[in-house]
Amino acid sequence: MGHPTIPSKTWAEWKQLFHGGNPGKPKFTEDQYPDLNGEVVIVTGGNSGIGYEAVKSLAGSTRAKIYILSRNEKKSLAAIKQIREEVSQEYEVLNPDIHFIKVDLSDLTTIKPAVEEFYKLETRLDIIIHNAGVSMTPKGSKTVQGYELQLGTNVIGHHLLQRLLDPIFIETSQTNNPGESRIVWVSSTFHLFAPEGGFYWDDLNYEQVDIILGVEKRVTSSLLEASSIEKIIEIDHHIGCAMSGLTADARSMIDHARVSSLTHNLYYDEDIRVESLTQSVCDLALRFGEGAGGEKRLMSRPFGVALLIAGVDKHKGPQLYHAEPSGTFYRYDAKAIGSGSEGAQAELNNEYHKSLTLEEAELLALKILKQVMEEKLDCKNAQLASVTVEGGFQIYDEEKTDAIIKTLNEQATDEDTVIS
Repeated sequence: MGHPTIPSKTWAEWKQLFHGGNPGKPKFTEDQYPDLNGEVVIVTGGNSGIGYEAVKSLAGSTRAKIYILSRNEKKSLAAIKQIREEVSQEYEVLNPDIHFIKVDLSDLTTIKPAVEEFYKLETRLDIIIHNAGVSMTPKGSKTVQGYELQLGTNVIGHHLLQRLLDPIFIETSQTNNPGESRIVWVSSTFHLFAPEGGFYWDDLNYEQVDIILGVEKRVTSSLLEASSIEKIIEIDHHIGCAMSGLTADARSMIDHARVSSLTHNLYYDEDIRVESLTQSVCDLALRFGEGAGGEKRLMSRPFGVALLIAGVDKHKGPQLYHAEPSGTFYRYDAKAIGSGSEGAQAELNNEYHKSLTLEEAELLALKILKQVMEEKLDCKNAQLASVTVEGGFQIYDEEKTDAIIKTLNEQATDEDTVIS
């Protein structure tokens, strides 16, 4: 399962992006600010950047009483001191009315106490500027409550803050003239890079769902070494595949995939996208028979193999594609191919859900193999591999597979005991 794609940009959107970086002269300036004497303003993150400049401008031009809500008390108090000095010099306003309340928007438990402190100090709230935010945070960064850090701080934290401030804000607005009460949400041109459809509600933390490949390795002779049977094959560190069909044909396609991945990495110094590699493999599958003008093709017949290609990239996270012998491919959340695939797919339709953990997916894959295999399931005739954001593509060794099979058997025993 992957995430919504980032749409391509229109010329108008690129123009908007560039205009944000070079907006030109403002059409609304400080000399047009109304007198806000006696009114109360909150600015989150007012100790630096845009928030700092907003506090300074309002303090120097409007005579409003301003509260900076921020997590860093030392930095905020230093900013207030600096703003007062600058305001006195640039605006000739002495000792502007600026205060600090501590809140950490990445920790929801700090928001209510901050609001309660504000309620003790004030009986009105005229303007709120939601400015604080983080961006380009290290991968995997989380809030105290476990939300993805940018979403948790920039969105969830601010919305909770606003919700708790709504009563005093609404009450104040009823005594103000229309347009005097304002809620300002500071954003950026990064909204242009939002995925199609907005939030991916199935994965608010952007953790991306991991993928499990499970295959049956048919050992047709007691003299055959099971480890020599390859049904799951690594293409690159972030992509692998499971095959069903003619092994020789699969080898040709996998060798082509490996060359495509390596070439892309050499030319562009980045990993190939999973979808791009799947497309390259399927393009190869179309190259059979005689080409235009008698051009010699790679194969004189269609390839007799189907592939489940699983991989992870920075653009869409983990992805699973079914590459058909016809050269077409489709993306799936869960897919079964090969012998017994009809029954396996029916079981997937019943059992699979997008909230499966990696461990649950491992057990489900082996459970379905156990149901469709003619032989007893063990680590010699079954194999697993996973695709994760952190680990890329990894084929499980027999020891790890055996441990999961034992867990599956124990669960089955427990269920039988409960039923009896």
